[in-house]
Amino acid sequence: MKKILKNLNRKVWMEGDPLRDCTVGLTVFGILQVLLGVLCFSFAMLLLIVVSVSGLHGIKPAHYG
Repeated sequence: MKKILKNLNRKVWMEGDPLRDCTVGLTVFGILQVLLGVLCFSFAMLLLIVVSVSGLHGIKPAHYG
């Protein structure tokens, strides 16, 4: 009976066992997402610093729209 249920489970879930432990992959993906967010925020702040130091008098309201 166990073998029949295992085969049925494999046929229903084509991509694999739905009860498989995915915590490692999800943790790595979450850490990469957070690091990517920090990197993007750092680049945005660096861009603001470079623009303000370059003598362009910062970002004008006309640049927003």
